[in-house]
Amino acid sequence: MANVSLIGADLLDGLRLPHLSGTWSLVIWIGLVVLTISLLILTRTRWGQSKPISKCIALSVFAHLLLMVYAYCTHLWTAPPTLAVYDTFQIKIVSESESQGNPDVSPEQDQAASETASDPSTLQPKPAGEEFLPTETESPPVKASVTDEPDPEPDPPSTAELAEVAEPAVEAPAPPKALEAPAPDELAELPLEPSPADLLATPEPLASVADTGDDVDVDSLPAEIVESPVLKPVPVKPVLESPVRKPVTAPSYQRPSLYQYRSQAQREQTLEKFGGNARSEAAVHAALQWLANHQGDAGGWSPRALEGGVERRIGGHDRKGAGSQADTGISGLVLLAFLGNGHTQWEGVHREVVKKGLEYLARQQAKDGNLAGSARLFARMYCHGMATLALSEAYAMTGDARLANTVQRAARYTMWAQHPSSGGWRYQAGDRGDMSQFGWQVMALRSAQFAGVEWSTATRQLNTRFLRSVLHGKAGGLASYRPLQQPSRTMTAEAMVCRAFLNWPRNEAAIQEGVQYILRELPGSGKKNFYYWYYASLALHQVQGAAWQRWNQALQAELLRLQRHEDPWEGSWDPDTVWGAYGGRAYSTAMAALCLEVYYRYLPLYQQP
Repeated sequence: MANVSLIGADLLDGLRLPHLSGTWSLVIWIGLVVLTISLLILTRTRWGQSKPISKCIALSVFAHLLLMVYAYCTHLWTAPPTLAVYDTFQIKIVSESESQGNPDVSPEQDQAASETASDPSTLQPKPAGEEFLPTETESPPVKASVTDEPDPEPDPPSTAELAEVAEPAVEAPAPPKALEAPAPDELAELPLEPSPADLLATPEPLASVADTGDDVDVDSLPAEIVESPVLKPVPVKPVLESPVRKPVTAPSYQRPSLYQYRSQAQREQTLEKFGGNARSEAAVHAALQWLANHQGDAGGWSPRALEGGVERRIGGHDRKGAGSQADTGISGLVLLAFLGNGHTQWEGVHREVVKKGLEYLARQQAKDGNLAGSARLFARMYCHGMATLALSEAYAMTGDARLANTVQRAARYTMWAQHPSSGGWRYQAGDRGDMSQFGWQVMALRSAQFAGVEWSTATRQLNTRFLRSVLHGKAGGLASYRPLQQPSRTMTAEAMVCRAFLNWPRNEAAIQEGVQYILRELPGSGKKNFYYWYYASLALHQVQGAAWQRWNQALQAELLRLQRHEDPWEGSWDPDTVWGAYGGRAYSTAMAALCLEVYYRYLPLYQQP
């Protein structure tokens, strides 16, 4: 037994790895701490949103260096330990009687028995089943009870001003890893070179159009979601599969009331009623003509070709000229300007421009449904929202079934990209949201709903949750860019628009609080910010009254003064506004035109029957 113990000790000593020295242990621990802090900063701060791939690669290289140091210090790269060579020896097994001495066995017989026992050829095997009989019954290991469910993510904390509003507990289903794209034969792509008859004919119209939608009861939401975010398919067939066509004026299709003022007859009657005039309308026509003249050969509008993609470090942040690749977003804004003035792929003097633009956007759609195109990080979700809004409005205004599949897939991607607990949207799918992104996605989904694309219950409830999280003020009439930040006029205006589009009950106290805050900065009294002017015009147009008249007077005066009237910029607006350098001249011109179309672009939602 003593010899066996010595052998086991030598074996363990030969296989034992040396411990790290104190210096190298300290180096590795410091490296791990640095790596952990860097990962937390990467995932929790704005630093990680710029060139995240490059930073992840750098951290990965650093982690591998730490592993290399650890491996070297523990001799993982040295030759493996070898076993010591010992002299051979023999073991004789004797019975108790033999150990006490057996007088019947001679020393010669004892030596012969030892040699026989040491010869493997003379050993007899045990009967089958007796080789590894256990000496005692072994009980199966007992598994410890482990709960691997993560703690639910808390909702954004409510502000003191909204303490009276209770947050509903909404449990959104986890987003899928990838959206399943339809088969190629299911894609209803627009033909690149349709015959002239396509401009005068319409496909099989929609069987029904959701014109009212479901109102959200803000104060009595259910405790949990019972429906998954799956779209209800629109009962239409792609036009390319159906030889039957009906005229545009088919009685089975009726344009949603939200867009009823865009027709020529209604537009002329509504213009002066809500504060427009011949000068404002002439400015819109000049802007649309400039945009039509600068449409690209592929059908879109390129920021790079029209003074866009310039970095101005707004707010001190370097966005790397984010608008330079935002072709789908800028093209969506331009198409919204044409659609807002009543031009579609079938009617209006610019119908060919609209048709080519819609075809361009449809071709840019990815397999998962997103319409961001080649846009970079800061512009991707903006581009998707703006392009989806343009396609949805075109679909709702015309009932063109060729757009059905594109709009459905885009809306599905929007709902999938929503943050599963806080309910917002930001730069990438699943990001915690901001109010600026929220407005575009909500308007896009609402327009898709007017075209017949259903929202999920989860999406509606999460929309309510996020909008509540950014509200401020005594009456909840102000809004901030992100939860718990200071309110701003731009976000307040955008939140007012979202209230109307989400069918929130009209709250006079909150509306007046927001209106008075917006009126402190009229167009011409601060920086030229067409983004702010756009949302404030939509918001105050919903309110009407003296506040709208005051805002509209300042808006018209400033926009008409700033419009260019000399070649080659006649009809356009310079991109020298707050965000104009990113989107370029096409962006500033489209946004200004949309501001001057506010009189008839949307029916005031609070006035709908």
